[in-house]
This record gives sequence, C-alpha cells and structure tokens, in this order.
Amino acid sequence: MKGYLTKTSNSEREINSNESYFQILVWSAEGWENLFLTDAELKRIRERAEKNKDMCQTPSWVDKLCKSLGM
Repeated sequence: MKGYLTKTSNSEREINSNESYFQILVWSAEGWENLFLTDAELKRIRERAEKNKDMCQTPSWVDKLCKSLGM
C-alpha cells in the first residue's frame, strides 16, 4: 500500500466532530481508499511504528523518484 497524508478541514462539522483530520489516500487490493485519522490516532500509530521498527518499510528508489517528480 502506498499513499499520501494531508491534513484536511472538516467543512461540514457536527457538534462532536473534529475541526480537521489527517486524510490518507492509499491504493490497496480493493482499489483507492480514503482513510481519516484524528491527531490522537495518528500519534498512537506513529508511536506503534516507533516501537516496531523491524516491521517498517523503507521507500524504494521508485518511491523516491516519484516523490521527487511530485507524483
């Protein structure tokens, strides 16, 4: 799965909703998928990745090239 992380505002916010979310657009086996995370959820996910560095992926040269080309 590869994707992009952007902070997006919640324009149609309800009373108990967050003002903004982190939106992640990823390509998975099911196709394109949008995921929304709160600040607290993203913090928890990053902490989990920090504890499990042996499971983390590193970007390939293709990933790095695409990023440098703005893709």
